[in-house]
Amino acid sequence: MQEPHDHLLYLAFVGPPGSGDCQLDLVRGVFRYRDLLLFCKEKDIPLRILERFSFGLNHADIGSLMAMKWNFPDALVQGIKFHHDPLTAPVLVKNIVFCVYLANAFCDLERGFITWEQVEKPVLTDFGITSEEQGRKLLASMARSFEEQSKKKD
Repeated sequence: MQEPHDHLLYLAFVGPPGSGDCQLDLVRGVFRYRDLLLFCKEKDIPLRILERFSFGLNHADIGSLMAMKWNFPDALVQGIKFHHDPLTAPVLVKNIVFCVYLANAFCDLERGFITWEQVEKPVLTDFGITSEEQGRKLLASMARSFEEQSKKKD
């Protein structure tokens, strides 16, 4: 299972391209980020709040900038940018933002980072999820399917 910080390899982009300090900055950044994750978990503080405070940006900001640089479609760029704040996303990209948000929320639920009460109700409603029990069944079904597909690849 991936560690929560694994998706934050944006730290590799610290320092200018070709800079010999980039790898050292990455190592420093990962250790700093792990400390930040532990602190957030211990104090029950949303990670994105301390990311912005500590780094000036959060991983959604950095991810959307990288996606834009890599010429990803604008809807996907917006999906990444708003995946923690789906209700503030532009209406034109609501569907993709809600998809990315729900996928992220399911991962966070499965890892125990959030509770069902913290999941945005309008997003659940948009997907036809009307109760916690229904959401838990869907999450369990998806987890089983993922495990089955993983075994097929081995």
